[in-house]
Amino acid sequence: IELVGFISALFAYGNRKVFIPKLYELFKKMDSPVNYIKNGNFSNLNGFNYRFAKENDILEILIILSKLYKESNLQELFKYGYDTKHSVIGMLQVVTDYFYSSASNNIGDGFYFMLANPKKKGAMKRLNMYLRWMVRKSEVDFGIWDFIPKSELLIPLDSHVAKISREMNLLNRKSNAFKAALEITFGLDTDGGDEADLNQAHKATYNWFKRFVLPY
Repeated sequence: IELVGFISALFAYGNRKVFIPKLYELFKKMDSPVNYIKNGNFSNLNGFNYRFAKENDILEILIILSKLYKESNLQELFKYGYDTKHSVIGMLQVVTDYFYSSASNNIGDGFYFMLANPKKKGAMKRLNMYLRWMVRKSEVDFGIWDFIPKSELLIPLDSHVAKISREMNLLNRKSNAFKAALEITFGLDTDGGDEADLNQAHKATYNWFKRFVLPY
């Protein structure tokens, strides 16, 4: 679950009517994702690309995952990051640094787009969404990781959530950057960090998505 979720999150940009079929195509080629990644033979992905991410960008991510899964796994990598930095944003920096330091020179901008650098102060929507899947337990979240407090999760902020948040006076910032994700998350957290209250904040984004995005 954690591996498929991670790859899915990296591809989750653009129109979902485009990236969801692309993910189906990718996972069909993998058959058994964990065994496929560990095996490290990605020859059947020749020519596979998605928008900004070219073949070399995608293959490099899979090659790094292959090396990781031969020794450990994503949960251990994220846990190491959290135990070292004691914050979600610090943990994400450790994770992205691991991929950046492991990458070859044969990559393009698509690699860095799929794995955004927290130092650039972006909203980190896709990795925050991935953390939600892994940490929370709900109708759409798996809740298989327990080393991160749910109260530290940040809202996966995209243009749709930002637009609705501004309409509801939950967001005053004009940019959809990292501080905007903080503003919405802790603006919905009226009790100053209570985990149950923050769970409602994350539930709100799913409800907004169902109401304002899915119909279109």
